[in-house]
Amino acid sequence: MNISLRDSHAHVSLQNKLETLNVSHIESVKACRRKPRDVPRAFEIFTDDGACYKFKSSDHKNVERWVQCLNLAMSKQQRKSGGRFNTVS
Repeated sequence: MNISLRDSHAHVSLQNKLETLNVSHIESVKACRRKPRDVPRAFEIFTDDGACYKFKSSDHKNVERWVQCLNLAMSKQQRKSGGRFNTVS
């Protein structure tokens, strides 16, 4: 799996298939922890149509970077559209 963020879209490639998720459809992004004090090894994206996408990483720093980047992209999109997003880290 490979994830890239370009313009206002998150592009996810899974086994030779490319999926695109418009940032304007993201409701929230959350780092996943098994217990409150655990280091996050995954993050979830929740969309306005009720879908949830979970992405795992071998390194918690990558999780933190992705949550931060997606939250920044959502904020940028919010400023453009005047919409409202919920961000959780």
